Amino acid sequence: MTDVSIEEIYTIYSSERIFSAEECAKLCEIGDALPQVDDQREEQDPLDKVSRDCVNAYLERTDERDFVQEVWERIRQVLEEANETRWKYPVKYLAELLQYTTYTTGGHFDAHTDDPGPWINFVRPYISCSVNLNCSSEWEGGDLYFPEGSYMEKGWDKPIHFEEQTAQQDIGIVHLYPSTMQHGVTPLTSGVRKVIVGWATKDIVKGMQK
Repeated sequence: MTDVSIEEIYTIYSSERIFSAEECAKLCEIGDALPQVDDQREEQDPLDKVSRDCVNAYLERTDERDFVQEVWERIRQVLEEANETRWKYPVKYLAELLQYTTYTTGGHFDAHTDDPGPWINFVRPYISCSVNLNCSSEWEGGDLYFPEGSYMEKGWDKPIHFEEQTAQQDIGIVHLYPSTMQHGVTPLTSGVRKVIVGWATKDIVKGMQK
């Protein structure tokens, strides 16, 4: 078990910059060339309470380009170090899909948790990560935020309360947080925001279930 307090566990972990601006631009070039899925859920299913407006594409671990392999390795190293010092979750893998997401003006994602879904073959994620790929001067709004609220897990004597947190917008930094932690993206008021998102799992995830 970790010696870190519960309050610290549910706090954003931000790395140093691990991708240069040039490398982020290269990732954007790769991501922009991928097949994209319009992931707009303004008219959502009654059982789906989360509204979002963004465009997603998926970068696969099987891509043999050396740079793509390097991206996975750098994120994996940060994740491994953070997990060892803070969470000690039973994770072994960074899912073999990275989600490349583009938000344009009005784009947003309501607060949610990262539950098992088709993008990771319905395997439970333990840690989620996010990396900004373009400079914050290129957009307004679009904050990665973690809303104020209370959280309770089985075995706890009482719930703990969290103040709202917002991740810094610097380019090339990996932000890590428990997948059970509520998070979202505020509406962009102008510009374009590009980001990659990944998930750490206990079991290996080969790709997205169709």
